[in-house]
Amino acid sequence: MLKDMTCGKPLKLILAFSLPLIAGNLLQQIYGLTDTIVLGRFVGWEAIGATGSSGPVTFLLFSFIFGLTSGFAIITGQRFGAHDPEGVRRSIATGLALCGGISLASAGIFIAGIDPILRFLDVPQEIYRMSRTYLLIVLSGTTGIMLYNYLASVLRALGDSRTPLGFVALSVALNIALDLFFILVCRGGVAGVAWATVASQILAGVGCFLYVWFRYPELRLKRGDWGCGGIAAHLKQGLPMGVQFCLIAVGCFIMQKMLNRLGPVAVSGFATACQVDRLFTMFIYSITATVGAFVAQNYGAKRFDRICNGTTDASVFAVIFGFTGCAGVILLYPELTRIFVGEEQMAPLLPFVRDFMYCRSPFYFAVGLMFIYRNALQSMGYSAIPLLAGICDLVCRSLLCIWWGTLFGYRGVCFGDVSSWVITGALLAVPYFSTIRRRTGNFLRTPYRETPGKIFTDKI
Repeated sequence: MLKDMTCGKPLKLILAFSLPLIAGNLLQQIYGLTDTIVLGRFVGWEAIGATGSSGPVTFLLFSFIFGLTSGFAIITGQRFGAHDPEGVRRSIATGLALCGGISLASAGIFIAGIDPILRFLDVPQEIYRMSRTYLLIVLSGTTGIMLYNYLASVLRALGDSRTPLGFVALSVALNIALDLFFILVCRGGVAGVAWATVASQILAGVGCFLYVWFRYPELRLKRGDWGCGGIAAHLKQGLPMGVQFCLIAVGCFIMQKMLNRLGPVAVSGFATACQVDRLFTMFIYSITATVGAFVAQNYGAKRFDRICNGTTDASVFAVIFGFTGCAGVILLYPELTRIFVGEEQMAPLLPFVRDFMYCRSPFYFAVGLMFIYRNALQSMGYSAIPLLAGICDLVCRSLLCIWWGTLFGYRGVCFGDVSSWVITGALLAVPYFSTIRRRTGNFLRTPYRETPGKIFTDKI
């Protein structure tokens, strides 16, 4: 159901909203784990390296999609917080039209430039052909993937985190079934995993659209909701977020380029370590995603007191999850690595997984705070500041990964990545706390008076 987050205790709302996100992120990890496990056990570690080498490319495109759709949904959430149902529908219509055109253009650009991109990344020849095949298939499903991400972002902006969870579950179930079918029955290899990914995302996107249409009549678009009036506002919010996420992905390009020079075993070890890492960081990302929806609605309602208290509560939980995850991953990474690869393939990969975890996990808390400050600023309409921070993140990650990677090899690349989290988070903290101080007179917590919320459907 749609949830008004402008009333009620902020901490209770954030935790309740986060639980379906945590479950959804867990399912998303199962989604990625399935691909890695199936490839590692039934195709070989080269296939894991092929999808890992392709990772920066898909991460770049999907980061742009996620940033763009999240930016569009911020406008929707602000309209919802202001109790403007017509504004909500017009925002959704504008977002759908923009997503359709941008997804087609983006897919065409990436497909046309696939070979120069892979050559730039120095993808090892042993896995080049598999990487290219995987990318071509995944990029062909960009429109369906964007449709699902946009609708899920809209529902979360309106306070509904449960419906996206249901369709993530559907997508994961389809992906697992199709992975096994294409790999074990059709012997499709890397191409089979790619087709399973595309098909499951498209079906989830269509299902989500149909569900929203029938479940929420108040969100059904009318002829008068379509128009060009809101395009500029949506692009002003969405494009900086999309570009910002792209900058992070470009930094990952540089990091992957350094890894590819270390050989296919290092690439496969890093890809496996990333899967283990996501099992622990998903709790942090769920809390930070909640902040975006919470702040957007309360910004629309001009409740800066609630924004101050809610983000402080989320920050505390992000730090707790960060240190808990650090302890868990250091203790459990050998056992978790065995999930992805067979015992005979584990020996060459395990040292790379170990170094990754020792370098990265102590800084989980930093990435949590960085995302909280960034999401809060974006949801309050300050899109330029996170964009500048994204440029800083790109420069820091690129320079540090190249410099330390050249000096210290694999460990230098891993540590250069996490160092950018700390630097970027510190830069975002300054404008965030300055804004909160200016709006409320306090930094971390401010007294506020609870007011009864309005029901969105009352005005329909």
